[in-house]
Amino acid sequence: MQRTLKLAAIIAALIFAPLVLRADTISQGFTEFIGFNVGTEPLYPLAGFNPADGTLTGITFDVTGGTGWIATIPDDWFTVSLLGTNLGQSFFEASPGFYLININFSGTVTTASYLADFIVGNTYVEVIGYGLGAADMFAPYSTVNGTITYDYTPSVPEPGTFVLLAFGTALLGCRLLKPRPA
Repeated sequence: MQRTLKLAAIIAALIFAPLVLRADTISQGFTEFIGFNVGTEPLYPLAGFNPADGTLTGITFDVTGGTGWIATIPDDWFTVSLLGTNLGQSFFEASPGFYLININFSGTVTTASYLADFIVGNTYVEVIGYGLGAADMFAPYSTVNGTITYDYTPSVPEPGTFVLLAFGTALLGCRLLKPRPA
């Protein structure tokens, strides 16, 4: 009976350990430099999601930073957002002038067309800003920092993996069940 319990525990550990140890998120940081004028931000590439890891189900962004903004018209508003998403933050100022703004927003995107842009290849995050005033500007050399987290469902191992696992478990079982000399 004790040998049977040991064998069952070993088999369970061999089968379930690879599945439990697999992660379902991958995170990486990024820095985006904001250009002198609204709409002139440079793009910086990121390592995309590798489809061999599984199926991408969502991307979570956390973006923080500070910049200066020159509002050029009365009742001006300014929005900072991630290109291609509905994630962002808006600011409103009643009178023209220079304002320091703190950028802090986060969210998850699950739109299939947006997720497809983050599969291995040319992957970019672009933080864009726009305002009502035609001459609205960012302060020079402003940056935002962020974290991109890929949420995914891990791949199922290939059938050959399970065949080798079963073969190895059977050999181990035979070894454990082999009668020992007294």
